[in-house]
Amino acid sequence: MSRPETIADVKDRFIRMGSIEFGKISMTPELLKPYTAFLEAVKKMGGHMEENYSGIEMFLPRTKKQLEDQLRSERYSWDNNEKYYKKALKADESDPVEEWRRDGVREWATEEGLPDPFDVFAANDPELARIRAELGIEESEESEI
Repeated sequence: MSRPETIADVKDRFIRMGSIEFGKISMTPELLKPYTAFLEAVKKMGGHMEENYSGIEMFLPRTKKQLEDQLRSERYSWDNNEKYYKKALKADESDPVEEWRRDGVREWATEEGLPDPFDVFAANDPELARIRAELGIEESEESEI
């Protein structure tokens, strides 16, 4: 997947707008009709429902403004993951990639078709060597062991 450039590239096109948890509903039968009307309104607005273990979640399509905001968010996330991927390739022990960021960087690398920069067994991976060379990162003498 490449960096999102247009609204058409936005992955998350719906926004969660509510949920109903069946385990917590205690009501008279008269309230079932308004709940049903509510669910039908969600469908009429282009939304959908997803069942989970204890109820349902309702989602509505994002507005144009929300899609633009989501595009900015996804671009920021993509750019950050690329930055930390390159930082991980440098393997600078004095400035390592924080542990909590690594899963996001791994996921980004997988989506981009790149090798995991934290995989010690891939240290001799020719693809990583090519990327390091493109970035001008010298291999340390220790990695030759």
